[in-house]
This record gives sequence, structure tokens and C-alpha cells, in this order.
Amino acid sequence: MVGEGDGRGAMAKGSSDTTERGRGLRLMADLVPGQDLSFEEALAQLEALVARIEEGGLSLSAAVAGYERGMGLAAYCTDLLDSAELRIREIDTAAEGAGRPDTDFDLVAEIDLLLLEEDR
Repeated sequence: MVGEGDGRGAMAKGSSDTTERGRGLRLMADLVPGQDLSFEEALAQLEALVARIEEGGLSLSAAVAGYERGMGLAAYCTDLLDSAELRIREIDTAAEGAGRPDTDFDLVAEIDLLLLEEDR
């Protein structure tokens, strides 16, 4: 069981990011330096890490470091997917608004107006 103060649990109420970093914990975002990887690159790195860990043969510290990096890559991929989903929803919402016919639009009246303007 994980005990209090062992540095492995969730952040305690009132603890700051810098306090957690001081204990050797890092934010998931810190595990993907620069965060300039594409989704596909990050996913490929994550898959390679998982394969290496599953093969075994890693020292405990290498396995833990790989796990930590993998969690960061997973969080990074999730963020990219969430951003893509949000963007798609925004596009769909905009398309629905633009593509929705105006219920007050009267085609016959508009044609009559255009014909009247042409006759002038």
C-alpha cells in the first residue's frame, strides 16, 4: 500500500507543483521534452517502449524510467486526441450553423424580388 509522504501518491491538498518536483516527481508534460512530436511519432515511441518493457530484461530503474516516459507519452497522445476531437466538434458546429437553411427564407419571394430588380 502506498503510504503518505512516500512521493508516489497524488498531490496532497495545498501542495504545489514545485514541492512535488522537489521530491523527484515530474509532471507528465515534462516527460515529453519540447512536445513537438506528432501524434504518430509519440504513439510509435509509446509502442516501442511498451514492447521493450514487455520483453523484459530491463533493470528495475530502466523499466520504471520507461514506464514514466510511457505515461508521459500516453498523456501527450491523449491531449492531442482531445484537441483534435474539439477541433472536429468546432468544425461540425460551424458547418451545422452555416448549412442550416433559414426558416424565414421564402424562395418564391426572393425570385420575385430579383425579377423586379431585373425589370428596372
